[in-house]
Amino acid sequence: MQANPGDWQVEAGGQTWSVRDNIFQNSYEHIDGNQWRRRGNVFARPAQPGETIETLEGPATAFEGDWVVRGADGEEWPVPAREFAERYAEPDAPATATADRSPGVDEPGRYCIDSIICAASGRAALNVA
Repeated sequence: MQANPGDWQVEAGGQTWSVRDNIFQNSYEHIDGNQWRRRGNVFARPAQPGETIETLEGPATAFEGDWVVRGADGEEWPVPAREFAERYAEPDAPATATADRSPGVDEPGRYCIDSIICAASGRAALNVA
């Protein structure tokens, strides 16, 4: 993980990543203790296998079935198909629809962040390579 001073360290599903403070403040809501819920809408499109995505943490390579998600501030990151199906929903879809949606739906567009609950350690000077 790569981060800058003041970024947030976020953990969910065995993964850890950094989030810039302004993005965290605009897209996460506090639940309790160190638990936070991601909220809002993103734009997503199917990735091209082998495509390089310039993330806030540096370049990342997309694999077959991945999605490229773009946040409100233009930041992009790849999301594996299974995680995308579990965590994102079309804006008009009922919340239960995500469990039945098969990964690999290839329609780019706007998606709601449906169920990302994570632990955040708070603002910290991370600079972890």
